[in-house]
Amino acid sequence: NSKAEDNTVTVEQGGWVDNDSYAGQAKGTVNRNIFTVKGHADWSVTGGKLDGSGTAEGNEVRIESGMVKGYATGAGSTVIGNKVTLTGGTVKKNISGGQSSGANGKTTGNIVSITSDSTVEGVVNGGHMTGDGTVSGNEVTIAGSTVKNSVNGGYSSASGTVTGNKVTVSGSSTLEKAVYGGYADTAGTVTANIVDISGGTFKKRVYGGYSDKHGTVTGNKVTIMGGTFQDHVYGGAGGDNNAAYTAQNFTANDNIVTIAGGTFSGNIYGGVSWKTNGTATGNTVNLGDADHTDLSGTTLTNADIYGGKYSGNGTGTGDYVTGNMLNVNAKNVAAKSVNNFENYKFKLNSETAFGDTMLTVA
Repeated sequence: NSKAEDNTVTVEQGGWVDNDSYAGQAKGTVNRNIFTVKGHADWSVTGGKLDGSGTAEGNEVRIESGMVKGYATGAGSTVIGNKVTLTGGTVKKNISGGQSSGANGKTTGNIVSITSDSTVEGVVNGGHMTGDGTVSGNEVTIAGSTVKNSVNGGYSSASGTVTGNKVTVSGSSTLEKAVYGGYADTAGTVTANIVDISGGTFKKRVYGGYSDKHGTVTGNKVTIMGGTFQDHVYGGAGGDNNAAYTAQNFTANDNIVTIAGGTFSGNIYGGVSWKTNGTATGNTVNLGDADHTDLSGTTLTNADIYGGKYSGNGTGTGDYVTGNMLNVNAKNVAAKSVNNFENYKFKLNSETAFGDTMLTVA
């Protein structure tokens, strides 16, 4: 099979590309190819395009104050360790660190970095699987930039395994649509995905893990140390009450949300099921942590805080309480309400003095 390795394409300032372009393209192996855009690309750019059943590793797209009107993709097919870097540029459509297809495909260890007042108008995926394969260990980092569509650390547009992916957001970023550490579009196993936020404005919901129709959403984490949140925050969520999925199970169990700063207009959920017989158990919400022991500057007075919840139509028949834990690790926490926790734990520390109030609910 053919190979495409160690190729470099650069569109300089003032330069122009008016068709789909690849730094490397082959049927066998596509490795370590780099496509840099400092000028203008009217169509899509790809670091490495694999047309066969081989592997694509270490390919990159670098957008340095340039404009890409199409898609920006590190590599396509079985993809490992590819990267898209956007520094002060604009991408009009989607960005994927790596994209693969098929029931046995893998999209692993790919990275998207968006910094320096960049703008993305499409969807951002650290890793994207279009079949039932595995999306794992992919990362999206956003700092001081704007994304106008959804952000996914790892995304399966079928029923794949989505595990160990991460989204990190900091600075004065603005995210106009939902953020997912891991997302399965139909069903799947969505586990151990992470969302870490230290700043920014979030206009829609934030999910550690999400499976849209049925499946397992477990062990996902959301940690928030700052930012403004105009909608709800979920450790894990999903499920669908459509008759087509009646026989299928859904669980949003053992997820963790940690709040150590920020301003919240919506609610906080450890786990949520939109499926009537789904479960949301064993979830944990932490208010404060070892480094944030005074939340007087954190605004939660509009937030109902749940360990687990059924959020579909009618009355849920599953378990939304068992094993859910609320850990209050800071003083001066003020929330609208706390609900559906089996266990409550208040941790005193050196910052807690006699007469201090740890938790106030309306």
